[in-house]
Amino acid sequence: MRGSPRHPGESLREDWILPLGLTVAQAAERLGIGEAELQSVCDCRSPITPELAVRIDRVLGGGDDTWLALQSGYSLAMARERLADVPLSRYQADESGGLAEVAD
Repeated sequence: MRGSPRHPGESLREDWILPLGLTVAQAAERLGIGEAELQSVCDCRSPITPELAVRIDRVLGGGDDTWLALQSGYSLAMARERLADVPLSRYQADESGGLAEVAD
């Protein structure tokens, strides 16, 4: 995934939780979520949800909108990577009300 953005869970762990001297279990307790849920995010297996973004901002800071933007950027980059070789064409309405393929 060269050139892809870093999963926000990695940033949460490396830039916020560990520098504060917290374990994932301690951070999860402060966030009011289960350790397994936070571990999954920190291990880049699960996304930062809107609810988790609000919790992270209230407990650690960084801005809930920023956490969601990081997740959105990561998710979009992964979708682009997965669909890079999928042949898709753009269509638009033609004069008769039907669809016509748009040439690149």
